Amino acid sequence: MHERATRAVSAALMMIAAGAAASSPTAEAERWQAMARADLDAIHARITDAHPGVIDPDNPGFKSWLEVGYEQAIAHIPYVVSYDTALAAVRYYTVGFEDGHLIYSDNIREDFPILVTGWYVRWTDGEYRVVTTLPEWRLALPPVGAVWTGCDGRAAEDVLRNVVGPFTDRREGESSRQIRATSLWKQPPLAESLRVCSFRTAAGDSLQLPVAYQPVSTQQFFAALSDVSDGSARAANGFDDADGVLWVRAGNFNLRANSTDREALDTVLAGLRRARGFRAVVFDARGNRGGDSSIGDRIFEAASGGLEFDQSDLDALPRYYARWRVSAHLVDFLDSATDRLTALYGADSPRVADHLAFRDRVVAARVAGESWVEQDAGRKITRDDVTARGGHLRRTDARVALLTDRRCVSACLDFADLVLRVPGVVHVGETTGADSVYMVGSSYELPSGNVLVMPVKVWLNRTRGNNEPLVPAIPVDLDADEASVRRDVLRAIGME
Repeated sequence: MHERATRAVSAALMMIAAGAAASSPTAEAERWQAMARADLDAIHARITDAHPGVIDPDNPGFKSWLEVGYEQAIAHIPYVVSYDTALAAVRYYTVGFEDGHLIYSDNIREDFPILVTGWYVRWTDGEYRVVTTLPEWRLALPPVGAVWTGCDGRAAEDVLRNVVGPFTDRREGESSRQIRATSLWKQPPLAESLRVCSFRTAAGDSLQLPVAYQPVSTQQFFAALSDVSDGSARAANGFDDADGVLWVRAGNFNLRANSTDREALDTVLAGLRRARGFRAVVFDARGNRGGDSSIGDRIFEAASGGLEFDQSDLDALPRYYARWRVSAHLVDFLDSATDRLTALYGADSPRVADHLAFRDRVVAARVAGESWVEQDAGRKITRDDVTARGGHLRRTDARVALLTDRRCVSACLDFADLVLRVPGVVHVGETTGADSVYMVGSSYELPSGNVLVMPVKVWLNRTRGNNEPLVPAIPVDLDADEASVRRDVLRAIGME
């Protein structure tokens, strides 16, 4: 943005911020408040009509937040002064459901100024460390490398959980902790935001610095973040086979239609089926952010032949299944998925045929006035069950390792669940993210043009609990170079 334009934006937003405390907000603030209210109303209505949690008998707390959270979110609207504070007010509601598949998007962002503290922290080595600052701030900023310890007499964890967390992520786990930390510098829609924050310098000195929220352009904002990127780019699928180790990269479960993604996956699967003579197999899920769980199933099957175990008396185990909430929204979602699957796999593929058959079941259930359509997934089978039934991989007796990072969620977690059923498997890397039992994100365009992503089915008797991360038996530093990561993984399974 041009320097003169930047000064004009700064002056305008200073007036907006001042107007937020007044009885009559500025026209700019009113614009964003109206957007937040319209989107909140639409989200409340859509969740009421189509989210499985509303009628889930195992989750009575869902309906409570549906109404209480809605009213609490509305109470933040008078403190909305910008596009980003409008997003935060709406996200107060969606975040309160504690579900990574319930998302309020940022699709319509233009060069709307963003109000920030000027300093940005990340959770690193057990501390909240300042990793970048912005130039030409009107008040003193902490030095890069300083440790942030809290604000306004409140400890760092208290601030993150009770000031930042309600607008960003309220869940437990390292991934959620990092989200809260990296969201600290953005102004929330509160009557009184942070005033004075505390830091400890590398020399051990204590600093008490006043907070000055100032507007920056989106270009400045994202340029600052690009300087401290943490390498979260999506990985690819592939493998290498050397020194008796089959290293399987299962990084992309979100294939794009009208691309070469499907052909590339088919090539990988064919190569895995031909692999022979390996003494260890590492399923590397780093970079995987979810997508289509069936892709993980196919990669596991191609590399290992799948799990074989005694199938007798399986009916003695609990049933594992999903319920899809029947609604007009679900039918619309399935219709849109038909186009994507057809483009990806072809109109005559078994995948599309199965999808259309399921859609017909949903339509029939809706006509009949039914609330649920069930999807059977077999039996709830743990690794102990597989071991007790003499379980083994069909085409190899190799040692098995699973490598995860902290952003593994959704279909990545489904893949991890599958690999972790293998007797003797060793889980290494970082603790994963977590999923609620509500799955499959559908999209609904809101009045603003932003999108509500909302789950449409609920799992019952899943081996992994609601919002339960997977914790590795052996932590591995994934910030190290690739050779070090591989060495540590192979050492964990006795191959080094």
